[in-house]
Amino acid sequence: LRNIRITKKRSPGERQYAVISRVFNASHVMVTTVRRVSVKMIFTAFGFNIYQLCTLKKQGVV
Repeated sequence: LRNIRITKKRSPGERQYAVISRVFNASHVMVTTVRRVSVKMIFTAFGFNIYQLCTLKKQGVV
């Protein structure tokens, strides 16, 4: 019962992190300053949104 509650809270964000890690290799950033990390993650998020849009288009949702 406890694990089910934890899974329900955690699962909505798992796929996004998995795709960003696997497809964009962005789970660990190699830049040093907070500003550069922010810029890198903005571009990663933009790329993920485009990737997600293409996936939804292939499935016929969009």
